Amino acid sequence: GTNHIGHHAFTRLLLPGMASGGRIVTVSSEAHRFGEFNFDDLNYKSKRTYSPWGAYGQSKLANLLFAKALDDRLKGEDTDILSVSLHPGVVATNLWRSTGPKLLQGVIKGVIGDRNIEQGAATSVYASLIESSAFAGGCYLSDCAIAETSEKGKDANGKLRQELWEKTEQMIAGAGCDLPEGLLR
Repeated sequence: GTNHIGHHAFTRLLLPGMASGGRIVTVSSEAHRFGEFNFDDLNYKSKRTYSPWGAYGQSKLANLLFAKALDDRLKGEDTDILSVSLHPGVVATNLWRSTGPKLLQGVIKGVIGDRNIEQGAATSVYASLIESSAFAGGCYLSDCAIAETSEKGKDANGKLRQELWEKTEQMIAGAGCDLPEGLLR
């Protein structure tokens, strides 16, 4: 929920106040590559067994697809606001507390976490400040450059991101949150 639905709702609420030339930067992850959707059970309530990494992969694929879907919609509004997503690198964060035995967590975090916080922020800062002509909206960045996504992340026909957008908007409305009718008004 929070890693995707919260971002979706917050972005939708802020969009009407977005200035021309603005940019929405959504943090995804290379973990999107193992993300899977079951649209009948997105919150792991009945049909799937919850795992921290499975849920994380799903949420990061959702973040990537949200950025693409938002950019599709922004293009339909004839605006110069861009939406992009990115992988910040494997930053040593508290997610590692759910990985392996407690005794080995520090070792795992130290070996796999390849970036400190400042290094992890670099691509976010780049995506926020680089000239908008440097990339197209909807793209995925890593190491301050355009990067390839998984096949699901590419979503060549746009169906996966469209279904996710619609399902997310329904879930937000079902939780009692009123979103603006249009994106920018």
